[in-house]
Amino acid sequence: MIDYQERFSDAQAITVDAASTNYIDTQVAGRAYDEQWLEVMVNTTFDTSGEAGTLVIKLQTDSDSAFGSATDLYTSASFAESALVAGAKLIQMRLPEGLERYIQLYFDVNNSDAFTAGKVDAYLTGAPRLS
Repeated sequence: MIDYQERFSDAQAITVDAASTNYIDTQVAGRAYDEQWLEVMVNTTFDTSGEAGTLVIKLQTDSDSAFGSATDLYTSASFAESALVAGAKLIQMRLPEGLERYIQLYFDVNNSDAFTAGKVDAYLTGAPRLS
């Protein structure tokens, strides 16, 4: 079971560049983020109407929940549209050091056409869940 408070995205549609639907406050009492894992997977297969697209995912941190001066702590490889199929595991990693108070994901769509379909799930968990 995934704690809703630790979800960045729940079937979030990614058609153009976008931040995750939710951000996480790492100073919530009773939470230990030094042992957490970030997992991102494709919920719904991605598609474009024209040129094949790619997706890069960034883990960002900031002291302000508006992410006005966000720092990228991690940048994924560029995922080709052909790899963005339902059920695909995109990221499974332990949270890195250097977290400020807030963390979010940023989805960077790299193509001349926006995606016409594609959704992701992204969350934190105490132990890896994806195989």
